[in-house]
Amino acid sequence: MRNLLLHFLFCLLLLSSPMSFLVAQDGVPADVSALVNKPVDDVHAALQSMGYEIATSNVFAGGHQQWWNERTKSCVALKIKKKMVEEITTGNDGECIAGVENARKVWDAYHDGPSDITSAALEKERAALREAGFQPTYWIREAAAGRSMEKWYNSTTSKCKYLAFNTGDGGDVAKGDNEPDQCTNPAPKR
Repeated sequence: MRNLLLHFLFCLLLLSSPMSFLVAQDGVPADVSALVNKPVDDVHAALQSMGYEIATSNVFAGGHQQWWNERTKSCVALKIKKKMVEEITTGNDGECIAGVENARKVWDAYHDGPSDITSAALEKERAALREAGFQPTYWIREAAAGRSMEKWYNSTTSKCKYLAFNTGDGGDVAKGDNEPDQCTNPAPKR
């Protein structure tokens, strides 16, 4: 009887322990599993706040993404339908690691603020944008072969503009308008 009572107390203690809720049955952390049936943008923000980075994305053909958490060495897979996360399962660690390594190579081309590239023509365009109330938000080295791009945002008018120029010498400056959401650096903060 004493052993039965001890066993009961042990099970009760185990079930009430916070540790028992850290991992769901399928290996997905409980805090991640709780994101099922939530809007995809909210899930992305939550995953990033937990230390996950997007590793693979196939949202147009089947609605699948994988996210990798370097600290916990875990990969989770999202199934997305109509901008909602329908399911979260354990992802493929190898695919996650390879995907994150490739994504980091891309994100390394994105930099906050203005470019370090300069030329007389580029400085003239930058001065005109500053005078019109625009501030540089980020730039992309090699946005296209041999071309870099800066994004400029005016918070008063909510307008976004770009400057595109030769990566090597800052020459051949082109300018134009972008949608306001294009002025936010898409690279994850690391």
